[in-house]
Amino acid sequence: MRLLSSRVMAGPSCELYRDGTTVIGTWFCRPADAEFPGGWMENPTIVFPRTCVEITQAGEAPIVTDPNVTVLYRGCQEYSRNLVDPVGDRCDWFEVDPQLIHEVAREIDPGVADDGGSPIRHTHAPASSETYMLQRMLVRHVASEVSPDRLLIQETLMRVVESVLRAAYGSAGEKVSTPKRGHRELVEDAKAYIGLNYAETLTLVDVGQAVGASSFHLARLFRSLTGRTVHRHLTNIRLRAALDQLENGAANITEIALGVGFASHSHLTKLFHERFGLTPSTFRAESSAYLREIVLA
Repeated sequence: MRLLSSRVMAGPSCELYRDGTTVIGTWFCRPADAEFPGGWMENPTIVFPRTCVEITQAGEAPIVTDPNVTVLYRGCQEYSRNLVDPVGDRCDWFEVDPQLIHEVAREIDPGVADDGGSPIRHTHAPASSETYMLQRMLVRHVASEVSPDRLLIQETLMRVVESVLRAAYGSAGEKVSTPKRGHRELVEDAKAYIGLNYAETLTLVDVGQAVGASSFHLARLFRSLTGRTVHRHLTNIRLRAALDQLENGAANITEIALGVGFASHSHLTKLFHERFGLTPSTFRAESSAYLREIVLA
């Protein structure tokens, strides 16, 4: 068992923590980087995107990933990447012990977990506000603490894995039919447009015109295929963009609120507390206390 005393860099990847077979890190791949077109994912990995990018896993349909989505890699598979956000591909990643994934999956669906295949059957799952905040706080904990709390990290990671797998199986179970290719592409295009323009004042008409669909058709398809409204998707993107700026600490909360598309400091604070259970000021100040309160209570 080894605990990292400093960050380990490998190209765009930054390894923050290693404990047995669990590895936690961040990824920032710019469009000009050699790794941007894609590569090989060796081990089961859970990825939480921070920017919009199109990812295609071998044999699967392409998806536009953004902070509303968790990307799942079963391991031993190729993937490719296409540019959406000109910044590139930023994300947090968790390379997870396959045995842990099997154990968690067995609790959720014994039939799927015990049939000899990988328990990761889906390329992505919705990322709830609670799960997104939990993993962000975990990444902050391992990145900022001189001596990260190993037990706290293990407990938190199990919570994250369970939440992600439940969301993956649940979202898959809700689909009664395979969506038409054109419908799926329209929704992916809408997600990409929102991901690039979330700070603007957007309407359904704006997004619909951008992707060539009526506002009614877009709203119906978006909710059917993603399980959330366009408005909620946009609000989530704005809140998760605010998380990045709060961590950087370069601006006050009013500037952050206006910069990501909210009407005011109070508007951001109200929605932030509703979705994440704490205020922007509390998030900016503390991570370890939050993890202990949520995970070990």
